[in-house]
Amino acid sequence: MSKNQLILSGLVVVGVYFLTPDLNFENSDTKGVLMGVISAVFYALRNILTKRNVSHYNASKVMFYQLIVVLLLLWPVTIDFEYTDTSNWIKIVSLALITTAIGHTLFVNSFKNFTISAASIMSSMSPIYGILFGILFLTEIPSKTTIFGGILILATVVIESFQSKKNK
Repeated sequence: MSKNQLILSGLVVVGVYFLTPDLNFENSDTKGVLMGVISAVFYALRNILTKRNVSHYNASKVMFYQLIVVLLLLWPVTIDFEYTDTSNWIKIVSLALITTAIGHTLFVNSFKNFTISAASIMSSMSPIYGILFGILFLTEIPSKTTIFGGILILATVVIESFQSKKNK
């Protein structure tokens, strides 16, 4: 990781800090941000491990293997759930295929063209998408600090995109 990428990663962390309404762990938004950060750590570890395999295998095959491992790990947790409402299955499968399978396969395929650091910084746009979808579909207007945090993250992604393009 270069010095610039380290600085940009720090800016993303500061941006996420501003997305947090207050640092009270009784607040559900703060818990959500904390779970997002924990998820991001595991996501980064997955990306690092996946980078090695993408050079040898097709991204679709790598993602399929990851899907099998996750399915095996999560299956015991879901044994007690009752699956009686079949209308939700269509929504769940559609969401899994469109956003997860296709999105992650394209993301993993981008490892051939970007460093893991660059791809990870660019993927930090997820909170921005969440804020925009909240505005558009739920009419949730974010606070000024949330907007500031989003601007920091967006600026970081734009800077990293230009730097990655310049380094090619």
